[in-house]
Amino acid sequence: MNCLQILYLKICSRLLGKFSLQTILIVTSVLQIVGMVGLTGYLSFHNSRQAVNNLTNHYLGEVSERVTQKLESYLTTADLINRLNVSMVKQDEIIPRDLKRLHRHLILQYQQFPQVTSILFANPKGDLRSIHGVNPLDSSLSSNIGNPLEAGVSDVSNPSKLRLYSADSNGNLTRYLETLKLVDVRKRPWYREAVKRGKAGWSDVFLIGTTNTATINAYRPVYDKASSQLLGVFSVNVSLLEISK
Repeated sequence: MNCLQILYLKICSRLLGKFSLQTILIVTSVLQIVGMVGLTGYLSFHNSRQAVNNLTNHYLGEVSERVTQKLESYLTTADLINRLNVSMVKQDEIIPRDLKRLHRHLILQYQQFPQVTSILFANPKGDLRSIHGVNPLDSSLSSNIGNPLEAGVSDVSNPSKLRLYSADSNGNLTRYLETLKLVDVRKRPWYREAVKRGKAGWSDVFLIGTTNTATINAYRPVYDKASSQLLGVFSVNVSLLEISK
């Protein structure tokens, strides 16, 4: 992905409330096509019009196919992760109230699906457990450069604060990094939508924490088998920047 695209996404991320995922991905691809305009203009002085048209059409087809395939792959993976986690809860392989063990599971799981940006679990009490793949472009994560895994913890005692830790490949929290003041997870759009709809879905585009990472979220609520009460919501963040590479 070139610098022009990255600059565009950073600008676009500040206007996310006005644009859909489809719009962002299409315009990102168009930026690549704009770069081709200069090339085709040059070629037009040295080649026939037909050659220029063939080159342009070929490039347009490649861009469209690449974006479509990558988008489908990322979205399918995000939904698969949520399905697996809900299934494990139903089979009692994951106990939602055992947050320490659940968090370790998420950290280990992330290493199986490193193409996604984050994997999270939140419950109705306000507890949140997350694992995030650190990207050099994430401006707020400079304190964790060199460690690709960053784990987040919010507790019911103070759900608007997220404590960040380095995590090792065995699923353990190692070094405290910092505490971020964020919105209570129960007020976040993806969590509220999951509770409201009572089924899997996708969020609108948003920014992760204090970073400039434009992201969408796949969510799936999980319910108690006996009482049908909400146990929590599993979710997966997918970076649009990653999809557009």
